[in-house]
Amino acid sequence: MNSFNDEKAWSEGTQINNFESANKNQKTKNFEITATPVYLPNNEPYKLFISGIDLGNDAQQLKTLKLTSSAFDYSLESQFIVNPDFKINRINRAFCKLTGHNPNDVIGYDLSILNKKMKGDIVFQTIRAYLEKHDHWQGELSCENKDGLPFPAKLCLTVVGSKNSEKPSHFLGTLTDITEQKSAEKRFLHLAHYDDLTQLPNRVMFIKHLNQILSSSKRHKLHCALIFIDLDHFKSINDTIGHQGGDDLLREAATRLTGTLRQEDIIARLSGDEFAILLFQHKTHEESSYAASIISNKVISLLAEAFYIQRKEVFIGASIGIAIYPEDAENSQDLLKHADIAMYQAKNLGRNNYHFFKQNYIVELNEQHKIATDMRLALSNSEFHLFYQPQYGANSKELVGAEVLVRWIKPDNTIIPPFHFIPLAEETGLIIPLGKWILEAACKKQKQWLDEGYPLKQVSVNISAKQFTEPDFINTVKDALEKAGLAPKHLELEITESMLMGDIKKVIFQLQRLHDMGISLSIDDFGTGYSSLSYLKDFPIEILKIDQSFVRDIPNNPKDIKIVLAIIEMGHSLGLRIVAE
Repeated sequence: MNSFNDEKAWSEGTQINNFESANKNQKTKNFEITATPVYLPNNEPYKLFISGIDLGNDAQQLKTLKLTSSAFDYSLESQFIVNPDFKINRINRAFCKLTGHNPNDVIGYDLSILNKKMKGDIVFQTIRAYLEKHDHWQGELSCENKDGLPFPAKLCLTVVGSKNSEKPSHFLGTLTDITEQKSAEKRFLHLAHYDDLTQLPNRVMFIKHLNQILSSSKRHKLHCALIFIDLDHFKSINDTIGHQGGDDLLREAATRLTGTLRQEDIIARLSGDEFAILLFQHKTHEESSYAASIISNKVISLLAEAFYIQRKEVFIGASIGIAIYPEDAENSQDLLKHADIAMYQAKNLGRNNYHFFKQNYIVELNEQHKIATDMRLALSNSEFHLFYQPQYGANSKELVGAEVLVRWIKPDNTIIPPFHFIPLAEETGLIIPLGKWILEAACKKQKQWLDEGYPLKQVSVNISAKQFTEPDFINTVKDALEKAGLAPKHLELEITESMLMGDIKKVIFQLQRLHDMGISLSIDDFGTGYSSLSYLKDFPIEILKIDQSFVRDIPNNPKDIKIVLAIIEMGHSLGLRIVAE
């Protein structure tokens, strides 16, 4: 071997392979020469170990071997060659770079040097046994570099060379660092099972835990309480403070909710402003119900406290539904559904409270679904009819207007009152086509009365929140007027105070457009909602309609008399007209 390769082996501190030819008796012999530097324990150079293999006199074979050896040494993949006993014969440069080992560290050593903790481990025995019957093996392995630092790797072993009847001659190994792949998998799993905003478990993870807990509870005859939480007024607040503020609010709410729990309890963000808590390991239904009520009261109290978002003081509440396993449901899907149903009952009872699930809710829910289905058919079958409640001037006693009332009359003449179907129409979105029909029919009727000479100045139509926030609402009103040929001054739209919450600028803009068209605007049920005087100052409102709860007991209730008088005096001082129902 020439001195150049000697120097190269020492300077690189690694095994060097070269192919050389020699002439003897006028015959050419080809050799593969391997130079391996050997160091003393203090890392001082000791000896250069030289070995050679007779490759015969085939020039083409020598050329092929040189190319193969060069490809192995300079491959960017970390590669090595081991014998059937998994002793390392050769490594390439990429292997040295990946593991920090030089040839002197590993050649002649067992493959378990990749992880010294696995020396003699069953893993390598299993791999060897597999390769006795197959040409290839691959799998993941926990490895460590020369400094003992661990890293996950993919190991591939392939049979090379000739195989006799007992065992193969050598194996080519490839070692790939998969640290980044494992980190990506970990991030993906986190995103798949945890909410990115609050870092709480998401619906998928929660249901997985719920199934496990219910299975364990069934075996040990334990009870669980599932608490379903929906934040009150979140949408309107989110519209006011913006999506970033809404995200900040959700994060803070999640922090407060987490602080109410024991370490073993489970909390998750299911979607939007909906959260769920699972309380388990209770021996009786009573214990589970008591624990759920305690936690629910804490949640309501904590979420009722002011939130400081973007330097603003924000208030929300919580409507909570509770379902108990196994009395209310025996599987995760039904338990979650029943807690959700109970939560809606809590909302219907005034919000900011909790409610336990009751079996009769299912009957009510089925009835509601049937009504919703029938309502779709009723709209196309012309089963809705308009009635008109007259409005008279208190002093003149003259007919000055009429308020539109909608009734659903089935083919068998059964009358469905509005409080049965209007909320469902809101929830299902049917209020949009129904509201459009009401507007068109009312405008058409008013035009007919005017043409017939009736002294009816205007007709009043209630507008739902869903209608008012529809992007095409203004055009819907215009179309109804144009189809009927009715002047805008003969139409009055009644809105509720709750519709004036949310994006104030957007609400004012919408109301101003209606006002500019010549349409009268009134606040319905005044005195029972927020009754903010800023509405009367900032919005183009012309009429206040006093809620009938104040009017009904006049003149028997002195307090009602005073409230009504105060509203009338205030309204008149602002130039507003007053309607008492």
